[in-house]
Amino acid sequence: FHLRCFGFLLYWKREPGFLAQEVEKASKDAGYDFSGYAAPKNKWSLYTVSYEQFVVPLVKAMQEQQVNIEKLNRKVDALQAEIPMQIGKQQAAIEALKKQMTDMKNEIELLKNNNNHL
Repeated sequence: FHLRCFGFLLYWKREPGFLAQEVEKASKDAGYDFSGYAAPKNKWSLYTVSYEQFVVPLVKAMQEQQVNIEKLNRKVDALQAEIPMQIGKQQAAIEALKKQMTDMKNEIELLKNNNNHL
């Protein structure tokens, strides 16, 4: 789930943090049972954020991202390895087309010469 990190003014010093209400909403929207926040128990209490509860989900997310990065790196490597082969195929096709053009030019010249002799 997505959370915005805010800067809070705490004792005249700006500290980064999350709004507990946003943590609650994001976890519910994602269908994730997350204990990293506590809703107020009565009208006088406040929402709270339990940052230590973020560690395991963050580590898990980083591990998943690492797996994705490694898959993408393997794809990039495979595609980069294919580039010289593709260039070789294109060069061969270009050479074949050049030969066809030369052959056609020669045929045209022969036809012109034959027409001039008639």
